[in-house]
Amino acid sequence: MASAITAADKAVKAADITLMEIHIGYAIGGKGYVTLTGDVAAVKAAVEAASKESELLVGTTVLPRPDQKLFDSLL
Repeated sequence: MASAITAADKAVKAADITLMEIHIGYAIGGKGYVTLTGDVAAVKAAVEAASKESELLVGTTVLPRPDQKLFDSLL
């Protein structure tokens, strides 16, 4: 759980992005995910910065220009 929070902190400090959500799943072994939005280059830079020092990172995905329905469901 602390890794998701630390990754989110590093991401927002590294680039001009908006942190949308930090989801922490207590019942799934403490796994979590972070949702970011912003310019594609800024999001990629934020993800890279957060990934560099993370020993527990499983994977990342950047969706350039997501469908409006997907974006609306995240809000």
